[in-house]
Parts: sequence; structure tokens; C-alpha cells
Amino acid sequence: MEWKTIGRIQVAPTKHDGVYRRQDGRYWIRARVRDPKTGKTVPFNVTIEATNDDDAARQLLERKNAIREGGAQTKKSPTRFAVFAVSVMEERPRVRSQASKAKWANIVRHLIEDEFEVAYADGRKERRAFGPMFLDQITHVEARAWRKHLEGLVGVGKFVAPFANDLIRHFKLIMRVAAQEPHVLIAKHFDWLPMLDTSTYDPHPEEDPNSLDPSLVKAFCEKARELYPQHLAMIVMGFTFGLRPSTMRPLRRKGEHADIDWTTGRLVLRRSQVCRDVVMDKIKTKKKDVLYLPASVLALLKWHTDNLPAGPMRNSDLLFPSESGGFRARSVLDRPFQVIRKALGIKQRLTPGVGTRRTSKDLMRDAGVDHVVGMAMSTHGTEAMHLHYSTVRPDEKRDAAQAVSKLVGIKAKKGAKVIPITRKLTPEPVKTKPMYEINGIVKSLKGWAQESGINASTLHYRLLKGLTMSEAIALGSRKQGQPLPAHDDGGGVKSGVIQSA
Repeated sequence: MEWKTIGRIQVAPTKHDGVYRRQDGRYWIRARVRDPKTGKTVPFNVTIEATNDDDAARQLLERKNAIREGGAQTKKSPTRFAVFAVSVMEERPRVRSQASKAKWANIVRHLIEDEFEVAYADGRKERRAFGPMFLDQITHVEARAWRKHLEGLVGVGKFVAPFANDLIRHFKLIMRVAAQEPHVLIAKHFDWLPMLDTSTYDPHPEEDPNSLDPSLVKAFCEKARELYPQHLAMIVMGFTFGLRPSTMRPLRRKGEHADIDWTTGRLVLRRSQVCRDVVMDKIKTKKKDVLYLPASVLALLKWHTDNLPAGPMRNSDLLFPSESGGFRARSVLDRPFQVIRKALGIKQRLTPGVGTRRTSKDLMRDAGVDHVVGMAMSTHGTEAMHLHYSTVRPDEKRDAAQAVSKLVGIKAKKGAKVIPITRKLTPEPVKTKPMYEINGIVKSLKGWAQESGINASTLHYRLLKGLTMSEAIALGSRKQGQPLPAHDDGGGVKSGVIQSA
């Protein structure tokens, strides 16, 4: 047996390629295998325990097949996507609010249950869903087919592009967690999966901005006072400060931890209630905010509390209690907004949450409130979110354009005629002398040009620009400091001007 050194190991070759026997009785196997995850050929070598050469060759083949299959998981402990996705949702430390948990649950349900068609390379077409599949069975083929399925749902209007991107984002997160410690259930990742294009998606188009025209806010509040006086204070607070309903529902008007000071009008925003009786000791921006109510709003809230019916509502510490003294429902303002809109003939969409916040931004802008103060009133932490909730109305654009046009010097004249677009405006044709006649004149006056020190082409150019003969010659003579030459205004030249035919 011939021994040789490979690296620092003393080995002897066997009858099988890539299988070597070590001096300590173990085997050393090596090979180069194409990794399907990256498409690159990677080296592979390891020391193993084997009974003989054939057993070592068998183990080498098994390891090579495992790499070719993308690091497939063994069948001893398979994990299905549905089970792992639910476990990831339950273990997420950042998901604390009930709204976030409900959003997560809805996304995971779509990832588990939604079916899509997969076309394989061998011509097979199957209906698949991620839920019953093992994690190691999900390949790039299924991921691409699922993304194409989402594009189709967005195209027919069943999903909006941001929600489809939420599905893709959470799918990538789940698979990324599966590939990391301590799970290590798969050896591939899906970070390459691209998001859908959202450049053409407009959540608040001009035709349906989900905001109320500032000129209609007063009429809206008057109609609310007439039809739903019990909700007037909450509606006014939404329009005035742009407060979220989830922030207003847990406000306390009395008690040890009252959020409002009835003497100074100081209102502290520090709690949030999204659904049921679960209250978080922070608002959406994760910090405490303080507002100072004007006398008019403070008087309205005082009127609201003085008119609460006796019983559970009067005994409750909440500023906006329900009939049982607890929290108002999330949909408490949905019906009032629909009825008031119908009574005022407003056809555009207006929701109690986003709609009032967007309207509040427009009211602040019309009132001349500085945008920094407006951000603080609406509890917006970023400039981008402040702009996202602002609605630039057509009349604002028109007034701005009118102001700029005045600076430009354009003024609207009374009785000015508007020329229709269909009328074709063409300038009057300019009568110019034919080129061959000008060339003839230049040729006949070539002597004058030479005498004046002017090139014939230069003289030709000046005549084409509309200069008279005298002006053309004078321009050249002044540059050279020469006196004007005497010339006769004959042969097509009269008083230094070229005569047209």
C-alpha cells in the first residue's frame, strides 16, 4: 500500500475515486459538487468512520446527493411550513398590540392556505400551498410561481400591491428564521425574491382623497350635533387635532390617573386601545404626547361630560365611555359618518380614523399652522408621514399657480377671448429674397467687399440676417478702423437696401 501526504494527512488511495484510507483506520473522502443554491462548484472533504472501502464510497455518494438536493432535510424530523410560521408569529417580541397580532394572523393565514399553480421543468403543473409543504421542499420554483400568483391577484383587484408586498416580506422573514440558529431547518434563503411594483399605486387619489373639504367641516359638525350629539366631542377632537380613535377611547377624565386637567386644558396622550379591553401604556409613536386644549374645545368637552347619562357612563372614569361604562367599540363612528355624509350629499369616502386625520392636516394648513407644530399636534414623528396625511386640493394648486403667474407678469384681462385648441395658429409667411438673387448681388458687390476688407461669405451672412448693405459694410469697417468706401447704389442696390423681386 502506497502512502502519500495530502495536506497534513497521511492517506492511501483506494479503488474508489475520492475515497482514501487513513493510517488510524478511518477514511477520508473528498469531492467537488455543484451547489444548486449558488450554481457554483464547491470543494467537499471530511474524515468519516467506515467498515470498508465500499462503505466509505457509499457515504461519499450520500453526502454528494445531499448537497445536490440543496441540503435537503433528513426525514427524521420534518417541519411543515404551517407549523413553523405559526411558531414564528407567536415568538415575535415586537408584536405586542392586538392590531399587530391580528395583522400577523391574517398574513400567516394567507401564506398557509392560499393555493397557486406551479409549472415544473418536466412539464408537470400542480396546485400547491405553502402550509402542508415541508420547509426543505419549498424551492425557488414554488417561490417564483407564488409571486406570479400574487401579481395576478393584484391585477384583478383582489389584493392591493402593498398587502401583497407584506405577504412577500413575511414569507422571506419566516424562511430566513428557518435558516438561522437555533433552527437551521433549511440551507437556502429567499431574500432574492423581489417585491411588487407600487409606483402606480395611489391610496388617496384626487377623486377619492379620504378627506373632507375644509369648507364642509363646519356643516359636518353641525349635522353631528343634530343627529349624534353623544359623539360630537370625539368628532371635533378628530378634526381639530387629528387624534386617532384608538388614542381617544382610553382617555380618562377623572380618577387618580386622569389624562386631562380641566383647569389648564392640558391633555396627556399616553395610552392606546385598539380592540376589546386590551389597553397599551403607549401610543402608536411609542412616546407620551401632550396637547393644550383651547377654551372652546375645553368647554365642549365639559358640556359632553356634564350631559353623560346617569349610571355606568357617568360613573366611568373614561372621557368617552360606552353605555356600559367601558371602552367604545372600534366601529362606533362608522355609522354616524355614513349617515352624516348622506345627509350632506357628500359622495366621497370619509373614514373616522384616517379621514379625520387627513382633514385635520388640511385645516391646519389653511389656518397657517407651522408644519412642525402640526406634526406635534397630530403625533407624527417624521416629515414623510406628515406629508402622507396632507391633501393638496385642486383650488390650492390653482391659487398657487395664479400667484406665480402674477409674478411672471401675466394678468387675467376682462373680456379676453380664449382661442380654441382646435384652431391652428400659423405665422404669416415671411417674404425673403431668393437665394440665387442674393448670391448674384454678393458676386456683383465682391469688389466692394474686398475694398472694405470684408470676406464675401461674411457679407453674404450679414445680408441674410437683414442688414442693409451700408450697415454690413460699416460693421466690418468699424472693426478694422477703416473709413467707409464710396459706392454707387445701383445694380440692385438702392439706398443701401437689397430690393426684393
